[in-house]
Amino acid sequence: MTEDKKYWLALNSCPEIGAANLYKLANHFSSMKKAWQAGIELKNAGIKNDIILAIKKARNEINPDEEWKRIEKERIGIITFKENNFPEQLREIPDPPAMLYIKGELKTGDEIAVAIVGTRRMSQYGRQVTEEITSTIAVAGVTVVSGLARGVDAVAHQTALEAGSRTIAILGCGLDEDSIYPPENKILAQKIIKGRGAVISEFHLGTPPLKHHFPMRNRIISGLSVAVLVTECPIPSGALITARTALEQGRD
Repeated sequence: MTEDKKYWLALNSCPEIGAANLYKLANHFSSMKKAWQAGIELKNAGIKNDIILAIKKARNEINPDEEWKRIEKERIGIITFKENNFPEQLREIPDPPAMLYIKGELKTGDEIAVAIVGTRRMSQYGRQVTEEITSTIAVAGVTVVSGLARGVDAVAHQTALEAGSRTIAILGCGLDEDSIYPPENKILAQKIIKGRGAVISEFHLGTPPLKHHFPMRNRIISGLSVAVLVTECPIPSGALITARTALEQGRD
């Protein structure tokens, strides 16, 4: 499986492919190496012509061995949905990621997690409530999940760490040092990685924090959690998108 992961990386580095097509490829071919090298058989896997062209283009531009070296240099782990340690709760959602990039460590106890999200522009009340509720949840031994954004997210992560609890940050960009967003939370990300938790993304190294990536990220935030709490947010808000996604996934 480790040898095959370089081809997962190569395919996922092509943004046109996406999780749904990775699922098709992984379920049709006996290995992702064969999917990477395939010709007409890609059509039999249910891959549309424009995606086939994107894969062929990627073969000319991407070296799977070099992609693996980049991952190793950044000390990033990879988990695919084919593996037993892929988070079971993510398998249950309607549009699960096909693979995850991880810095830090996921543990069995992380299955009991609560997502705490909210506005990037907190009031003093929002900060107080976020700290109080996060601290209570963390002290109870529940993992705190959030999105490493400014405001509520950052306070939730920091409070969980201070309480000695585990916390997981889900990003809408790559996990490499240059891509982590927002840049002022890079130190917080390192604390999570080195301390008690993990930083996770489904996006390849070098992927910028594009606007449409955040709703995609939000489905993972709620998908990894048994419940989602919004402490403070405006209308409309990305936090409310996370809450709506939670309802669609059957979460509280």
